[in-house]
Amino acid sequence: MLTLCISYRRADSAASAGRIFDRLTAHFGKDTVFIDTEGIPVGVNFRSHIQAIFKNADVLLALIGPNWIGVKRESGSRINEPNDPIRMELETALAARIPIIPVLIDQATMPDEKDLPEQLKEFSSLNAAEVTSGRDFNVHMERLVEAIERITGRTSQQDVDAGGPGAAAMPPTTSPRSERHAFDLAAYLAVPSILLAIAHYVLVMKLDLSIVYFRFLGIAMVLFVGYQIYARRHYGFVYALSLGAMVGVVSAAAILVIVGLVDRVSIVPSTTLEWQETAEHVVAAAFAAAAGHLLAHVARSTAAQKWRRLFGPR
Repeated sequence: MLTLCISYRRADSAASAGRIFDRLTAHFGKDTVFIDTEGIPVGVNFRSHIQAIFKNADVLLALIGPNWIGVKRESGSRINEPNDPIRMELETALAARIPIIPVLIDQATMPDEKDLPEQLKEFSSLNAAEVTSGRDFNVHMERLVEAIERITGRTSQQDVDAGGPGAAAMPPTTSPRSERHAFDLAAYLAVPSILLAIAHYVLVMKLDLSIVYFRFLGIAMVLFVGYQIYARRHYGFVYALSLGAMVGVVSAAAILVIVGLVDRVSIVPSTTLEWQETAEHVVAAAFAAAAGHLLAHVARSTAAQKWRRLFGPR
């Protein structure tokens, strides 16, 4: 049976943890989600019970708010204490190689490696999801549920019930989320590829401008695509890099076809220089998309830090 565990610090993100728990139980079923306020029987040793549950978990959701490390006024932080429950939960999950999804609450940021004990330094490099308590809560929860389904290969409890015994082990069928992925792929791939082909035709072939102008426009366009991939959809770095390369390949093929038809020359590059220019176009598109993705990540992290400085706990 699917087991999802929620790790959170009560003084940091209790309200958000309750909302996330309710949404996950509604989707996957109440018996699949463990949270300490609901799942620990009275009189049971907390440490032993947590270790037993987490060792058999399919996914651990680590909710991170502005005071996740538990900063103390006198000195130090709770996360560096050996008996801290959050530290214990993460150490157990990391040791058991359980997939961990950090969930950033209300624009919180991932903890720096220097702020974590040696056993948790690996945690700081994990790619995080985001959940805000405002109007984007439902959208963010859809993405989080989608990430859980990709990791576990499980669908909703309603799908399992409809399919009968063993349905949970079956690969999920086409869903609105997979359709959205297909739409995103088509939009982020087709639109920039078509625009790049048109730009090459207008700038280079019609206006006879230097290829430098086309290169600059192409990099700017794919950079914007990479930015949107993270800012709007929170897709990962590898996705952005791969999609940028695909944009480069498709747009290069379209450009070669247009040049071949207009100038009545071979569509396939016939010289080393032509092959080199084609390869440079693909590589530039890939790195531009990756750079846009990193730029969006830095912009969000910077904005979150400013928000915490202005409105975070004193």
